[in-house]
Amino acid sequence: TFSNEITCTGINISSQTDTTATGADRTSGKLDHYEEGTWTPVIMDVTGNVATSSQANGSYTRIGNRVEIAFSITLTSIGSMTGSYVQIKGIPFPHPNNDYNGGGNIVLFTNLNTSYSSLAIDVSSTTTVLWLTGVAAGGASSHNYIPVSALSGDERFGGVAKYYVV
Repeated sequence: TFSNEITCTGINISSQTDTTATGADRTSGKLDHYEEGTWTPVIMDVTGNVATSSQANGSYTRIGNRVEIAFSITLTSIGSMTGSYVQIKGIPFPHPNNDYNGGGNIVLFTNLNTSYSSLAIDVSSTTTVLWLTGVAAGGASSHNYIPVSALSGDERFGGVAKYYVV
């Protein structure tokens, strides 16, 4: 019997030449993880109260220590969510808990109670969730965390993010 599967511990590409354009140093030359799959995004507040959705789909690709995700979610109720922060849980891999691990954008958002010119994804803390941030419409100059009061329960979000894994 013939099998198309090959088991290995990674692909070693360490013989390639380091970049000299920026003075950067290579720390590894081994591709040791590749994976594709799906995940289910969930909108929640910081105490764990979750919104109800009519559809929630996500996909991911992991290459080495980086993950790229895409998702779409349509809310039907915010339930008992409260507070000053909206999070997305269910991400396929945890990320480090430090200042910069990646980020992303909400490329589609509808029906928010507050008018925003853009929404983004903060990946800086709480290793198992993403934080929604936004720039309020009307001349605001900085991103702020999205409060639960911006939601009424009939929103739709679609976004992408890239982040490092633990």
